[in-house]
Amino acid sequence: MTTVDVQELEAKVKDMYRHVAEEPQGKYHFELGRALAEHLGYPADVLDRIPAGAIESFAGVGYFFDLAI
Repeated sequence: MTTVDVQELEAKVKDMYRHVAEEPQGKYHFELGRALAEHLGYPADVLDRIPAGAIESFAGVGYFFDLAI
């Protein structure tokens, strides 16, 4: 059975997100930026109010706020 070193995994994930925040123009194995936010369902009018520099490193989660209505 293979086990996962939780601390090592957490450190690697934090390192990856730190790298994305510092180098959003880098090459990654996942989508990021405004295109990802739109793909996940974030409304364009909401994204338009966020500075482009803040959204370029978005590598976040799905838009679930519409479920709260």
